[in-house]
Amino acid sequence: MFGGLGGLATASAAQTYASDHGIIDPAIHIQDRLAQRVHERFGNPISPTPRDMTAPADPAKPSVGEPDAIYVSAVTYTWFERYLSFDWSHFALDANVMIALVDGADNAILAKYDCRKSSKETHTLAELEADHGALANKILTEMGDACVSEFEAANFGAAPAAAKPAAGQ
Repeated sequence: MFGGLGGLATASAAQTYASDHGIIDPAIHIQDRLAQRVHERFGNPISPTPRDMTAPADPAKPSVGEPDAIYVSAVTYTWFERYLSFDWSHFALDANVMIALVDGADNAILAKYDCRKSSKETHTLAELEADHGALANKILTEMGDACVSEFEAANFGAAPAAAKPAAGQ
C-alpha cells in the first residue's frame, strides 16, 4: 500500500491522491514480473498473490498465497514525491518495497529484499500528474524493474544464460 506523500500525513490521504492521479503501486509490477521470473527459472507454479490495497501495509508480514506453490509478496511500505530544498517546484520520486519469496506450504520466507529507490531526475508536480500519472508510473515501473533485478542478483546469483541455437540453425 502506498505510504506518505510529501506533506500528506496519512496513508489514506496518499492512497486517495494516488487514485485521483492514476499512480499505480509499484509492488504490483514487481510481483507480476518476479513471479514470472521465478516460474521461468524454477518451473514452480505461479500463485497469484492477493492484493488488498486498502489494508494497512506491514512489510514484515507477506501476503498469503496458495498452499502448494512458491509465491512472491511485494509490499510498498512508503512512496512519496519529494521536493528539493533548493527548488520547491521540482520533485523526485521515492519508493520502498519489501519483496519476499514465500513457501506457500508453511509461509516460510525463502528470500527477502528491502528495495529502496529514488529517482535521479526531477519533474514538476504537473508533469508527474499529467496524463493520469503517466510519467510517475513510468518512473515507478523503472524502479520496480531495478528492484526485480536486484532481488534476483541477491538471491539467485547470475541470471541463467540464454540457450544457444544448435549448429546450422
